[in-house]
Amino acid sequence: MQTIDILTQAQEFCHGWNIEGTRGLRPLLNEIHKYMIHHDCENNVYYDPATGLPPVFATTAGTYQYTLPDDCRKLASVFIAETNRQYESNLTIDAYGDYFYLQGTRYQEVRASSRPKTPNSNAVLTFSFDPGTTTQQYYRKYYLVARDISSSEIELDVPDTYHDLVVDGLIARVRQIQYGENDQYLLWRNERVPKEYWQEMNENPTQDGLMPLRWG
Repeated sequence: MQTIDILTQAQEFCHGWNIEGTRGLRPLLNEIHKYMIHHDCENNVYYDPATGLPPVFATTAGTYQYTLPDDCRKLASVFIAETNRQYESNLTIDAYGDYFYLQGTRYQEVRASSRPKTPNSNAVLTFSFDPGTTTQQYYRKYYLVARDISSSEIELDVPDTYHDLVVDGLIARVRQIQYGENDQYLLWRNERVPKEYWQEMNENPTQDGLMPLRWG
């Protein structure tokens, strides 16, 4: 279903509600959409369409902290190709994490702390060591910000398979507002979305070829 179809279907069950304006459903759909997307699922990770990899970013010697892009909600990880570990002699083993293979190349996670995006500032990552001056060494894997459904012409990031779940959530939210009926909305929010959407998204992620190698 397209966004307008979702709104029209929900409107059939929400008498007295409009798509826009007074008692508009579209702002509530935006709220429902953001709740479903703002979760750490593999399907919500950004990959550079030109490479199929998370994007690389430049670093500068002596600079530990870096601002992440506008569309980054939260950092997932930073990693580096094993062959590019130029600064290993200056680091302790604690600077690195797990190994994994991606598109036939062996990579290793780099330990970094991060701060998620806030309404007033972009997400930030901070290295635990001096990353040096580089242009093509470090990759940042991050979770996307849900797009704002500011009109009925903007499509959802939720796959079509789960649009019925979206409709159910929208109707339950309306009933909570209009009649004070909390049970169905809380069931949708606390049980249905985690089990029917987030769990399935992580069980069937976008195939990125990452094969972690964990050492015991």
